[in-house]
Amino acid sequence: MNINDPQTGHFYANVPAPFQAIKKVEVITGGNSALYGSQAFGGIINFIPNEFEKKTIEGFLHRGSFNSIRSGFNSGFVYKNMSTGNYIEYQKSDGYISKLDYEIINNHSYLKMVSEISSHKIGLGFQAKNFGALDFYGAYNSYEQNRGLFIYIKNKIFYTNQIYFELNGSYRFHKDKFILTRNDPSVYT
Repeated sequence: MNINDPQTGHFYANVPAPFQAIKKVEVITGGNSALYGSQAFGGIINFIPNEFEKKTIEGFLHRGSFNSIRSGFNSGFVYKNMSTGNYIEYQKSDGYISKLDYEIINNHSYLKMVSEISSHKIGLGFQAKNFGALDFYGAYNSYEQNRGLFIYIKNKIFYTNQIYFELNGSYRFHKDKFILTRNDPSVYT
């Protein structure tokens, strides 16, 4: 799915999935328009999601300088031909200088069902990202609030082990609220 935003290029990294939800990243260079659409003429970046193989519950908490915190909770459940997973991550920092603070919430959840003749997966990713943008848009104490949603469905119906019908679909939504002056949002939003 194309995740480019026509507004500006600085939202390309707003992938609504915590780091631990990504198993690997494939970078495929060169023309890929025939497979991935007209925007893939220079190459693609393919995020391969992580899937739980057994019942899992895990969490983490990291603290750092500038009052930074990164915490997360992951859970997975596997039963016979069904698996589900949920990844949640929270990040916050005061920033290395005043007015460059940030707060980010990432979530990715999926449900997968597999049988001898088919496999089905539905997933949902959400991201809320608020951050200070001091002097980014000029000499202003600016602030941005981003929201992202990503929903996908993947279906495979097997005729043989090597011949199958695949039907995939996805939807992406991105919203950016720009506040020129954080102290007085009514000036321009």
